[in-house]
Amino acid sequence: MGLLDWLFASLTPPASGERTGRQVVTSWGGSAFAGMRRLPASYDTYRKMRRHPTIALARALSIAPIVAAEWSVEADAGVPDGMVDFLQEQFIAVREFIVETALLGGIDFGHQPFEKVFEYSGGLWRLHKLKPLLQDLTEILVTKTGAFAGLKQKNVVLPMESCLLIPFRVEGTDWYGTPLLENVREPWNDWADANKGAARYDRKVAGAHWVVRYPRGESKDATGSTRDNAELAAEILQTLEASGSIAIADEVQAFVDQLGNATAKSRWEITLLEDAGGRQPTFVDRLKYLDSLMARGLLIPERSVFEGQYGTKAEAGEQIDLALTQADLTHRYVTRLVNWHAVDQLLAINWGESYRGKARLVAAPIRDAKLQYAKEVYTAFLTDPNGFLEESGQIDTDAIKDLLGIPKADKTAQAGDVQPGPGGPPSPGVDDRDPLAATIRRVYANLGIDSGGNGDGNTTTSGAATG
Repeated sequence: MGLLDWLFASLTPPASGERTGRQVVTSWGGSAFAGMRRLPASYDTYRKMRRHPTIALARALSIAPIVAAEWSVEADAGVPDGMVDFLQEQFIAVREFIVETALLGGIDFGHQPFEKVFEYSGGLWRLHKLKPLLQDLTEILVTKTGAFAGLKQKNVVLPMESCLLIPFRVEGTDWYGTPLLENVREPWNDWADANKGAARYDRKVAGAHWVVRYPRGESKDATGSTRDNAELAAEILQTLEASGSIAIADEVQAFVDQLGNATAKSRWEITLLEDAGGRQPTFVDRLKYLDSLMARGLLIPERSVFEGQYGTKAEAGEQIDLALTQADLTHRYVTRLVNWHAVDQLLAINWGESYRGKARLVAAPIRDAKLQYAKEVYTAFLTDPNGFLEESGQIDTDAIKDLLGIPKADKTAQAGDVQPGPGGPPSPGVDDRDPLAATIRRVYANLGIDSGGNGDGNTTTSGAATG
């Protein structure tokens, strides 16, 4: 069987493929929540959720360190020439696209399916592209034993060899995985309820309300006509709502005052009902708490995202370190699946089954960014004379050297331990306790240059190099 025949035979749909069950997590959508107006687990719900500002921020920050990282290619000894270059050409250029698409699909829906589109050029089978598929249009096929067997969209079946599936938080052989958004669906519903409650409260207390208290019975209006007090109170309210003011004749006011004495059971009274304040902060506190829950549900420590109110910067730094550690693990997981289901396949097609696993993509540690920063600081520290003089007493250069693996001289060695070079011993006028002068003398001695001093630690040269 030729290579082309083998490839297309391997792309034949497996006879044991069968349709799986559910498409999304539904544990919160059962009868226990029947009648509630909360959105259940569904693709539409998840797409609405990711537009929430807090979720959008946490969602972006959770993948940013991983997308910004790198892949490299390593291979075992004795692999054919050109294999490493081939893998670099195939995967390094499209790394960000693959990783970002997979991570967002995992956050939103629990998995991300791809279709592999092959092409033959330059004597090798290549991946022309990895086409991301929509989760709600794609069914996952499995064998009778639960193994992944391919993908299906309507009547089109993609065999396993033409698929790349990256699932997240898989239980058993449920290859749909679990979306991270499911962690925050209930807090998101609670946030929406609390925000609606705050809006209703704002509408009710946005302005003051007039209250007209009146006794039962009748009274004379300004024209002297006798009218029911309820009718007069209604007219007063209409006037107050229209203009905010009302005119009352002296005789009426005297009558009101008389009715309003201490012995009266009821009286005419016009008051203004307004909110005393102090209730709105409770809504704000609850919304902030739910924002924190949504960040935590997306595996982002809230102290590393939101403004700090309590704790220390060191605590926030520790939380960032934990988030980066989690990002490292996720990065390695995605890289491992790409190696198993894409890299190994190309190696087997082009060089034979024996070369599976002989070359691989390697996820660069995300925390190496700290090491790079330390290198830049140390380089700038050494190259800037002003910075060297100002900061030399404050920066722990030994700690930076230890981090970078830079060898250090033995501090116990004294200047007097330096063996004189061909130019003779150093001048006794130079203070052996001065490390700078001792270093200069050591360099001159190794070069065969006679050195002398003027008694204040400044070294002068005399003579020439001996070659």
